Amino acid sequence: MSGLGRYIVDAVVLEHRSPTQLARDHGISKRWIFKLLRRFKEGGYASLEPRSRRPKSCSHQVEAKVQKLIVKLRGELTEAGHDAGAETIHFHLSGSLVEVLSLLSPTSVRSPPSFASRPSCPTRPGRWTPPRGSSPMAVRSKS
Repeated sequence: MSGLGRYIVDAVVLEHRSPTQLARDHGISKRWIFKLLRRFKEGGYASLEPRSRRPKSCSHQVEAKVQKLIVKLRGELTEAGHDAGAETIHFHLSGSLVEVLSLLSPTSVRSPPSFASRPSCPTRPGRWTPPRGSSPMAVRSKS
């Protein structure tokens, strides 16, 4: 439980202290104090626990069954030395699934590190970066 949250609620409810003064004294917003009070009235001290910020749903998330198929197929293709990119996986799965996956679906499924076929970009996770010296923007001199 949030120690500060419980302290703030107790100060307002039991000691009848001013939320404005508490906000000023502790450097927090009045809005947060009133949010804590509303949560306390709805569910008691247990409702003062920090809440998850994770979304409740994700409309473009691939089903768990399809994710397992993609990871399995990516592993098999990589072991055999074949391309395991989005288009190849889409080609192989489109015959076995009723719903045809979009071309973006296989790239949104993260495979375990043992199946990684390309190095990832340190600044943008999930992005591939070309090896040093092979930049497509490199200027070639005319000879």
